[in-house]
Amino acid sequence: MSTAAAGAPAGIPRPPNPVELLRHLPRSTQIALGGIAIVIGALVLLLDAFAVVFIVALFGVAILFLGISSLAHGIGNAKLPGWMRGLETAFGVLAIGIAAAFLLDLRFGFIFSTLLFGFGLAFAGLGLISTALPPGVPAWAQAFRTIVGVLDIVFGFLAVLFVPLGALLMVLFVGLSLLFVGIELVVLGALPGTPRSVPAPDSPPASGGPGGSG
Repeated sequence: MSTAAAGAPAGIPRPPNPVELLRHLPRSTQIALGGIAIVIGALVLLLDAFAVVFIVALFGVAILFLGISSLAHGIGNAKLPGWMRGLETAFGVLAIGIAAAFLLDLRFGFIFSTLLFGFGLAFAGLGLISTALPPGVPAWAQAFRTIVGVLDIVFGFLAVLFVPLGALLMVLFVGLSLLFVGIELVVLGALPGTPRSVPAPDSPPASGGPGGSG
């Protein structure tokens, strides 16, 4: 049985963990990145002005890169049908325009970020519920994913319908996520007993080790 199958039921997608993606970095780099994440998370939770600027910049830069990527894909990919290239190009221009509006008007950017957060939370809830449906998922996991997915959908729609509540939820989500990721990175880098990476299952033994030829 493969190592992937051993960690989760077959057919259940596992979302990427930011800490897992950074596990291969040197310990000093992990500790430094964890410290930065903790500081930014604390500032987001404690300072309203910093939270607004950071979240608007975060969403704005993400939308800007999405727009540039879509624009380049629509213009440069000659293999796509003409209507799809036009759609990609139009979406890229629209996304770049929204990103520019984000950076020019913080109030618009924060409100739009809150709406994106609400819709994203609702769609994440739907995705989590879908992972509880396939056969082979334990009953407790089905119940947990369904409950959390329903809560995500409810809070997502509340964030869209009541923007001040959505802004509060977004600030809490971003700040606490940064804190938790930062703490996990610091612990991962500081404790000598934490595993560094998972070796490939079929990797050949290194030469020159015990019992190897000299």
